[in-house]
Amino acid sequence: MKKVFDYEDHIMAVPSDTPPDYIRSFSDDYRIKRLVESLKIKKGTLLDIGCGGGILTESLTHYYPKMKINGCDISSKAIGYAKKYGHNKVKYKSYDGVTLPYRDNAFDVCSCFDVMEHVPDEKNFLKEVRRVLKPGGRFFLVVPCEAERFTFTWFFQKIHSFSSLTFNEWGHVHPEFTHDKIIRLLTSHGLKVEKKTYSEHVIYQIFNLVIYFIPKALMNLILGPKKAVQYTDRGVFRMTLKGNKKLDFMMIVRYIWMKVRFIFGSCMTFETELCKNIPYGAWKIHVLSVKK
Repeated sequence: MKKVFDYEDHIMAVPSDTPPDYIRSFSDDYRIKRLVESLKIKKGTLLDIGCGGGILTESLTHYYPKMKINGCDISSKAIGYAKKYGHNKVKYKSYDGVTLPYRDNAFDVCSCFDVMEHVPDEKNFLKEVRRVLKPGGRFFLVVPCEAERFTFTWFFQKIHSFSSLTFNEWGHVHPEFTHDKIIRLLTSHGLKVEKKTYSEHVIYQIFNLVIYFIPKALMNLILGPKKAVQYTDRGVFRMTLKGNKKLDFMMIVRYIWMKVRFIFGSCMTFETELCKNIPYGAWKIHVLSVKK
């Protein structure tokens, strides 16, 4: 039986159970920086597709204060979270995963941050994006390319191991994506590429493996999947933010580990800026395209 990823259970882009600190800075999230660098527009309408809990969508109201910002997502829980904790500057709608709930030619810009890798029918998705874009409208896409040569997922595919790694953790359903495939998909759906940049090269990928995947695999092995959930990043934040005084040994180890990982931060930021125009070994591609 084919596995199904539950986006209501794994609420995407909701870091904790507490109200988030919206307005992500460029140092907080390079995707926001790449969008603002690429998209020079002051007025109009923007749709953030796959907005999750609204972390990035709410930030867009800061960088584009004169634009009318909208967000949609397939998770009703995430949309509820965004409406509850947002600044009331964004209009949110639920999305059935097939048809975007907007009229034709409605938006000047569509943004899509790490979403298309979750969409089973990427061709219908791009048709929908093109449909809701105005003529000459821009589409900004950030997407992982797991089959891109010399990435960690490409290596796993070559050795036929850990093939479900990104699906199990994040719900990715397109291990076949490469930079070239993404460009061909956009072009074949009437979207002309204007600009390309790249991210998550060697240091970023090592970070994901050493800080995220390996510790989680070890916890699942030692504690079992059900108990290990308590010690995920979200679990640790939840326990520490509530001032829990009875943190057990494993929780303390995870908390220290999460603090240590910020040492990687400056290296990752440096790599992201230094290598933004280098496709070689990049796990993600960012593309600004225009509707023909």
